[in-house]
Amino acid sequence: MVSYLGQRTRVEFNGHDVSHLTGVSIGSMGKVFDTFQTLKDPYDHDIEISEEASGSFDFVASHKSGADQKFRELFNLILGYQDLADGDGTALATGDNDDTYLPTDANFDATEEVTYTIPRFLPVFRRVSEAGSAAATFDSTNDTAWIKFRAQGERISTLAFVIKTSTTDDHTMTVSICDDNGSGAPESDDSLVSGTSASPANTIAGATHNGANLWYVVTPHASWSDADRLTVGNDYWLRVTKTGGSTGNFKIALADDQQDYGNLYLDSNASISGASEQTANEAIHYIKFKQTEGLKVVVYDYIDLAETSGLKYTFNKVKLESVSPSFANKQATRATVSWTCNDWSFDTI
Repeated sequence: MVSYLGQRTRVEFNGHDVSHLTGVSIGSMGKVFDTFQTLKDPYDHDIEISEEASGSFDFVASHKSGADQKFRELFNLILGYQDLADGDGTALATGDNDDTYLPTDANFDATEEVTYTIPRFLPVFRRVSEAGSAAATFDSTNDTAWIKFRAQGERISTLAFVIKTSTTDDHTMTVSICDDNGSGAPESDDSLVSGTSASPANTIAGATHNGANLWYVVTPHASWSDADRLTVGNDYWLRVTKTGGSTGNFKIALADDQQDYGNLYLDSNASISGASEQTANEAIHYIKFKQTEGLKVVVYDYIDLAETSGLKYTFNKVKLESVSPSFANKQATRATVSWTCNDWSFDTI
């Protein structure tokens, strides 16, 4: 056990390093004793013993693309979440081209706020306006892209890409969810996440997508959302393969940078062994996760700046209880988020 900590502190939310965190306070980690009695027998007192951790996180405002953006969206889990919407204020649909924010409290029931495993929905995305000049081109059968993502929930409810076709001819594709090999690359050609299957053939209508970057909402396989298939904070890959369409091509729009977890591989024969890594680009995508186990927070408290040893605190099923903003120049530039959880552990690093 180390005897002196505090040289460097780092925090991860759902596997993302939080660069704009300015303080971590762990208020308690121990047993909680609750006494209660039944209405029928006022002399019958019972004691419920549970373990609970509580504390707060202090943040400063950030507008960085990548992980920080996800945390600004994630804090909306307290009241709902912030979705991506078409210009008419409705949820994304195939053929949409707008990417405005849509604050919403959909899929949130305040009466269930006291539970720790209430299903919540959390979307992550790159916006259409972030698309650069590059694109992943699919012009032949078996052209494939592997698109990396970090799970923010155990299930995928909705998936979409920004697609443009070169002609009015239709194309078909399938999408699979694949495992990471632990080193930042897809594990193998057939490394589907356990219990999942590839999507049915999705038809991209050339009449809709010809010559314009528009959202295409993928028809998923039922196995993506019928059980907890993903582990929050772990990396996975979306494998997109062209399966049909002989005239022209379709392209998935790419951003000219990558988020903290982003990566992309391209290949012409659906084989990861010969695929080329695209380190400068990331696919424009939208994933709506269903989160059943809540937020996972890991706090690293290091003995040295080199991060060689120290303590690691892991908090699972974290409940975000309140956000207290502080204002400067009439803007909320700092905020304190209070939290509790009943599933925690700590280990030496």
